[in-house]
Amino acid sequence: MASRISSKDYRAILDIIDMAHSSLDRTDILLAIFEKLEKWIGISSGVFLPLDIKTGIFKKDGAVSYNIDDGPLLSFFNYYAPLHPLVQKKLHLMTLNKSLRLTDFIPASSLQDTAWGRDFQPKVPIFYELSANLGTLGALSAGFALHRKKSDKDFTAKDIAVMDILLPHLARAMDHTALREQTALPQDDIRTKLSRFNLTRREHEITALAISGLSNREIAERLFITEMTVKDHLKKIFGKLKIKRRSELAAKILGFCVPGKTNSE
Repeated sequence: MASRISSKDYRAILDIIDMAHSSLDRTDILLAIFEKLEKWIGISSGVFLPLDIKTGIFKKDGAVSYNIDDGPLLSFFNYYAPLHPLVQKKLHLMTLNKSLRLTDFIPASSLQDTAWGRDFQPKVPIFYELSANLGTLGALSAGFALHRKKSDKDFTAKDIAVMDILLPHLARAMDHTALREQTALPQDDIRTKLSRFNLTRREHEITALAISGLSNREIAERLFITEMTVKDHLKKIFGKLKIKRRSELAAKILGFCVPGKTNSE
């Protein structure tokens, strides 16, 4: 029987989805989400682990941990990751955006008989785990895990139901944030290039933020103006730059090549 999710739970879910799509960087977003989950469903720690899909190995670069010291985290990467019961079953490569409760695959009473439960878990310390593999369009991109201590209770069916709603949204948001961070240029570089164009100070600000990957809503929040004002400014900017759509903005300002056009057009 499906666990009932209350209207209060749905409001908390919407809050986290909104956090996930905020204009903050990925580390700040994840830390805010972990903190929200700690207060809401109760967790002792959490971790986000980028995954190299070719090797099936978790990567240190881009990893984000919450309430986990550097020592245990480093030992996870250096030694213990392959010893995790779900990794040994290769479940970290077989499921997508679905919660995996550790005790559904190995009884709590048997954990102490494994190297993971005997040697690693006390280092953090953790005991109960709710893990998931994040990804979009069928491609895995990261591992995501929530923890509770042995003195706590295990994750419930309701916890699983809540996370299963959140996970696809979190996966899309993390992929979008990673792409935005990879393609973003320093604001100083953007403003230097913008100085060649006949734009007002406000138009400079909006163009720089748009090129950096922020949505109209995010720009409005950043500049304390309405989203409609942002749209009006962008319309004027497009007219001055002789372009028709937002996708041409970076190409015009930064000198990239737009398919079917040359940079001199």
